[in-house]
Amino acid sequence: MPEQNEDVLARRPAIVDALRRLVPDGVIAERDALAAYDCDALTAYRQKPLAVVLPRSADEVSAVLAFCHREQVRLVPRGAGTSLSGGAFPLADGILLGLSRMNRILEIDLENRCVVAEPGVTNLAITKAVEGRGFLLCARSLEPSRLLDRRQCRGKLRRNSLSQIRADDE
Repeated sequence: MPEQNEDVLARRPAIVDALRRLVPDGVIAERDALAAYDCDALTAYRQKPLAVVLPRSADEVSAVLAFCHREQVRLVPRGAGTSLSGGAFPLADGILLGLSRMNRILEIDLENRCVVAEPGVTNLAITKAVEGRGFLLCARSLEPSRLLDRRQCRGKLRRNSLSQIRADDE
C-alpha cells in the first residue's frame, strides 16, 4: 500500500464539504456506503477511498480535478467498475472519481467502426447498441477495443467476444 498523506486525512471533513459544493448530488462519504467502491471487479484487494465523487458532466469533472490539484488530494478515475485489472484501486487518502453517471453513447459510426462514448459506458452497452446492425464490440485486454462485423467473427475471436458479453452480463 502507498504511504498515506495524514494532512489530507485530517482535512477530510473540509474536503468532503468542498466536493459537495462542486457536485451537490454526487458525493459519497459515509463509511458504509464507501464499501461499494473499495475495489473494481477485481475483489482480491480492497481499500475504501476518502470519498467518491460521481459527476454528471465534463464541467463537474474539470472542477473536481482542479480542486484536487489545488488541494494536493490524490484522485483515481473509475469508469463503470467492471475491470478485472485493479486499475481503479482506490486510495484511503484519495478521491475516487466514479464516472458511471457519464454513460451515454454519443455517436455510432459503423462505416468507420467507431463509437464515441462517455467513460462510464460499459462494453456490454456498446455491444447492445450495435448488435442489431450486425456488429459487436471486441474488447480484449492490452488491445484497443474495436467494432467487428459479425461475419468477421470466427473461431477463437468469436468465442472471446461472446465470453466478454457473458462476463459483463453476469
